Amino acid sequence: MRQLSRRTVFRVTGAALAAPAISHRARAADITWRLGHVAPLDTPLHRRLLEAADAIAKRSDGKMQLSVIGEGRAGIQSGLLAQVRGGGIEMTVATCTQLVSAASLCSIPMIGFLFRDYASLWPAIDGELGQMIRTQIQSQQGMIVLDKIWDFGFRDITTSSRPVRTAADLAGLKIRIQIDADEMDMFRSLSAIPVVITLPYLRMALEHHQIDGQEGMLPIIEYARLNEVQAYCAMTRHMWDGLWLCINPSAWKGMPERFPKSE
Repeated sequence: MRQLSRRTVFRVTGAALAAPAISHRARAADITWRLGHVAPLDTPLHRRLLEAADAIAKRSDGKMQLSVIGEGRAGIQSGLLAQVRGGGIEMTVATCTQLVSAASLCSIPMIGFLFRDYASLWPAIDGELGQMIRTQIQSQQGMIVLDKIWDFGFRDITTSSRPVRTAADLAGLKIRIQIDADEMDMFRSLSAIPVVITLPYLRMALEHHQIDGQEGMLPIIEYARLNEVQAYCAMTRHMWDGLWLCINPSAWKGMPERFPKSE
């Protein structure tokens, strides 16, 4: 069976969405968990979660079943976190951006130009910095957070009017950013004009030249087909974000150390 890696969880592939949301076994599962997330069903995140659910069912010999509920069908992101804390669902995934309001240390990995590449990122996230962040999330949010964070990716800049080769090229550029005060300040300091537009309306804004460009992860750029309305992509890697796997503490404590083998 092909092993899954957090480094490749958001790699965009052309594979069709074929796996079922629930892995069915011949016998009823001893443990049934629900994992809710807000990403669309045709994204790499949902596909990888389905593969994980299937792997869990196989490796537990059907004793554990993970039901993956995507595209916000179980609730909005803040609601999913509340449900995990309260036991409404057992698990969700959340970015540093989504957790930072309650766990301020989540803002550290997203500091502009803090990490040059993955070689400098992973030792920090897998080391003391990651441990500090996990500890604060668990104490402030009341959830179990797994040790390894999944890679959401570095953010890059796409433009339609001109390429961005140096910081000076950002001057006067009207660019869409995420809702983040620090990121807005960073782009303003580079003389750009930051604009907040939600993802469903981003492509239309770019197509009608209401803005000059946007910044985001490459998988999101490809998923939203922004390359069709943007001529240039600058690999700036100006910010990074990841996905934490968050679990209800009671559900986690109820997990056996090892599933007994079937007779």
